[in-house]
Amino acid sequence: MKTVLIIDHDPAFISDLEARLLINEPDNMTVKYSSDAMKGAQMVETCHPDLVAVSSRMLYENVITDQCPVVHYAHSQIEKNTFPNPDYEFLGITQMTVDLLDMVRDYLEEMPAKKQAVLAKTFEEELDDDILAGQPDPKKERKNRTKGKTDARDTLSEKTDKDETEGFDPRKERFDTEAMKLRNSITREDPERESARGIVVYSAKGGVGKTTIACELASMLACTEHGRSHYKVCIADFNIDFGDVLNQLDYDPKKACMTHWIADIRSRMEDGERPEKIQYTSGQISAYLQEKKDTGLYALLAPLSNQDSMDIKTEEIDVMVRNILNNGGFDFVIFDTGNNTRDSAYIPMLYAEQILVVLTQSVNTANCCNGFFTTMAQIDFDMSKFRLVLNQVQPQKITGLDPEELKEVFRNVKDKDSKLLYSIEECYAQIKYANEVISAGNDGIPLVVTEPTLEFSRGIASIMANLTKRNYVLPEPEKKGFFAKLFGSGKKMG
Repeated sequence: MKTVLIIDHDPAFISDLEARLLINEPDNMTVKYSSDAMKGAQMVETCHPDLVAVSSRMLYENVITDQCPVVHYAHSQIEKNTFPNPDYEFLGITQMTVDLLDMVRDYLEEMPAKKQAVLAKTFEEELDDDILAGQPDPKKERKNRTKGKTDARDTLSEKTDKDETEGFDPRKERFDTEAMKLRNSITREDPERESARGIVVYSAKGGVGKTTIACELASMLACTEHGRSHYKVCIADFNIDFGDVLNQLDYDPKKACMTHWIADIRSRMEDGERPEKIQYTSGQISAYLQEKKDTGLYALLAPLSNQDSMDIKTEEIDVMVRNILNNGGFDFVIFDTGNNTRDSAYIPMLYAEQILVVLTQSVNTANCCNGFFTTMAQIDFDMSKFRLVLNQVQPQKITGLDPEELKEVFRNVKDKDSKLLYSIEECYAQIKYANEVISAGNDGIPLVVTEPTLEFSRGIASIMANLTKRNYVLPEPEKKGFFAKLFGSGKKMG
């Protein structure tokens, strides 16, 4: 049985790996792991792995071993570009531990037996030569020689070395000079960069269920299988004054929120970095997020107080939005926004692939959203991004407004000169009113998880199907017979 040592700079990734191994230990290899380079080098000495797999950033900054084959992998395209390691074979890009284990397994199977024999023979000859020459313990001597090596990966500042030994601190984390140059040379237009799909959920009127839809959509995406894994999703609460994602999904108010990230951004700008050049790795970004273990949904939460939100600057919002989309390692980022046109709502729209505008069967809501669309069209915003979502839909006899008539209001809208101003053609879902929504929000549990058979959940699935261009089959609600309808559930009394 082969032994593999995995060394990763991201403690959260190692934690996920540890949890996966507890659930499903590979039957054809033994996996060791560490998030500390020095400890990883010591483990090479003690467990004698057949292969060492190291994250690109960790390998760039450290000499791990010369005793066995070493390969590296990256969590994103930017990590690969920023930390090149031409001396070692590159496995691929992955954010999932299960994918990394598959990569390692495939590499071991494909590694030529002759290459393994040559490596073993060379190592034995080195041991014999050292023993015959009367040298001290060859393993210790080799470790000393490794420490003495100097190459591009060793050119780190004293501050970086100190931070590495003290553990990850996102406020102190800095790249060395060469890495900084590489990182800053990668712009948003880099065609090789893998970015998340940004989806903004917006409404010009409050109280329409915008946050509920954002939370439910993000939760359903995070629980949805995509290939061999689930979508990796983050919900970003950019309703910075009165954000409610924390309560809606029961995150921890004592843990990370965007206030901590903004503090680091300000520190970097004070040190002279231009905001458009500030880049974060996925590992650094994760320090400012919370994760729900049951759904796997990550969250960038709004500031906990208005005092913290009042002085947030435009460039700080831009840095967060750009980095979480380009460098966070997510498939989707769902932005919840306030019912305003402040920068905290407008900047996510600029970066977003699509914008879901939430409406209810209300003339006031229609008027507010029409005013918003008119303004956006007049400033030449890309109107093709917008999609409608009708929420809290009830029969016309209750509301007095037919959903079809409401959708028609936003089609082929003309200005006073009869020129076409805008036209919103697509409506992604008509979500029926559900009493259960309020209790689910109070409990902090997504309704799509606890009640997937509800028509409400089917409405959320309709949005997801339009976003992913895939159909999703939810469980059918239990059909009640005649007696069950008359007397309740129809269950037999024990």
